[in-house]
Amino acid sequence: MRVLVLFLGVILGSGVQPAEASRHHHWHRYTKSVHGHGGIPWCGRWMQGHTGIRSRPGVNLDRAIEWLKVGVRVFGPAPGVIGVQAHHVYQVIRVTGRGRVLAISGNDGNAVRVRERSTSNTIGWRM
Repeated sequence: MRVLVLFLGVILGSGVQPAEASRHHHWHRYTKSVHGHGGIPWCGRWMQGHTGIRSRPGVNLDRAIEWLKVGVRVFGPAPGVIGVQAHHVYQVIRVTGRGRVLAISGNDGNAVRVRERSTSNTIGWRM
């Protein structure tokens, strides 16, 4: 939990702007070690490194859906909250409008990206 709060402070203090959200940041340590083995999705693996939250027995956080078992349930997006989709996981930086958030995630077009995204396919929120 402290890692999420610390990350939020770093991102908000860094002056990340929506124009920067379209830049791709390739993290080859993830793409080579995970994606290089048969095209395995790596958003969950990246989120573990990003948040410091690790898999535990019975919970494989390499699978996005397993992030529904992390932390506590919250009822909507807010800065620092993890959004879980059936096959993707992301962290909210800020809410930009109804059903829209600025978020960071791994394996977004085979890169780590910060961009605005819809929350319509999000099936759970975790803190």
